Amino acid sequence: MPKAKEFSVSHENRPGMLAEIAKALGDAKVNILSCLTTTSGEEGTHHVLVDIVRRGRAAVASEQLS
Repeated sequence: MPKAKEFSVSHENRPGMLAEIAKALGDAKVNILSCLTTTSGEEGTHHVLVDIVRRGRAAVASEQLS
């Protein structure tokens, strides 16, 4: 069983942001095990539990989503 790790992504609160994050992780072959998104005004934070945290962070960073 793979180890699971969590990381957070701070992002703009706008329609489609969650889909963009999920697509970046999916394209990098990172499994999302759990997620929680919180928003406040124009800011949002996405906490995601994944199986390969290093690849997940790299995928989000390469798409400039954080």
